[in-house]
Amino acid sequence: SYDPAQGAIDHINYYEDHIELLPPFTGAAIGWGFFLEQAGTRYTKVIGNGAFTNTSWQTVSMLNLTAADFPGVDFSISGKPITFGYFRSNSNTGGGYSKTTHGIDNWKVEIFRK
Repeated sequence: SYDPAQGAIDHINYYEDHIELLPPFTGAAIGWGFFLEQAGTRYTKVIGNGAFTNTSWQTVSMLNLTAADFPGVDFSISGKPITFGYFRSNSNTGGGYSKTTHGIDNWKVEIFRK
């Protein structure tokens, strides 16, 4: 987490390595993205096409994210504290139960102040 009172945020960089482990069927996708939460509101940023199916480690990043990438968030010095995180989701178009498992490593958020 970060409190913009320590210095307004110019931009942030997001990094992660991820993998899908033991997919329940060929092509099973895991939805993914980055989020930040400020004053009880969650702001999300879907990464890439919004899903991954890779069964080997993949390194991804989103660079130079600004407040404009999260409409409503306040990166200014008067903004409330911000908590950072990632999200995962899955769906099963065939109905019924589906379980997906993923791994994440080297998760990092870099904050660049103005």
